[in-house]
Amino acid sequence: ALVDRGLVVEVEPDLFSFRHALTREAVAQRLLGRQRRRLHEKAYAALLEMGSDDWGALAYHAAGAHLWEELIDAARRGADINLRTGSTYEALRLAELGLTEAEADPELLVLATRSAWACGLTEAALSYATQLVALAEAAGDDGALSRALRAVSREMGGG
Repeated sequence: ALVDRGLVVEVEPDLFSFRHALTREAVAQRLLGRQRRRLHEKAYAALLEMGSDDWGALAYHAAGAHLWEELIDAARRGADINLRTGSTYEALRLAELGLTEAEADPELLVLATRSAWACGLTEAALSYATQLVALAEAAGDDGALSRALRAVSREMGGG
């Protein structure tokens, strides 16, 4: 029915896409929670089966399917790759998505700090770096504390 109305288009054989994001959101909101989770599970499984490296899509569907460990893994991998390839805003988006489920994850905090700094979002970078300092202090990890303090120093203009 959505295809007949022009709201969904077949972009390749058996591959469909919503014509507009607002339409996709409206349809998703009409689904029951369990239906939405199952669709995300299927989409996540299909992406894995295809060998997709679309970390944003993998993280999005893992979150929608409530696959928290998979979300965190996709967020870490995607943020790292995007940061290294210059997609700093996407790296920050993925790091922040991962932090919604793992707020004290040192790797995600490092990625969020570096991404925010690269985007020119110094307040956010300083906030993430400060969280890294607190984690390192609590763990008694001198190496991590040194790295976190260097990140804070850089964010405060100390080079």
